[in-house]
Amino acid sequence: MSTAADAYLEAQVLTASPVKLHLLVIDGGIRAALRARSAILASNWEQMNLQPGQKLAIVVRGQIIALVPEVPVNQLRGFINGINTTGLREKEDRL
Repeated sequence: MSTAADAYLEAQVLTASPVKLHLLVIDGGIRAALRARSAILASNWEQMNLQPGQKLAIVVRGQIIALVPEVPVNQLRGFINGINTTGLREKEDRL
């Protein structure tokens, strides 16, 4: 990590509320878990259709955390035709 990034993180920690500090700890844990998961899966990345350096999105729903590979939007066209959309989003998430 660069010294500018270290200084930014230190400033965030020193000025954060207790809730923000809690979120920073959770965020750091998630980053560490992603690094560990990458190391564990290093031998299986081809089988799981992952590419080295590919970004993963973290999706949290209830007590489940899923790591989902980010895919360009143009590759997603038509992949969920006919899906049942009831219960996919919480009411407060809707526009």
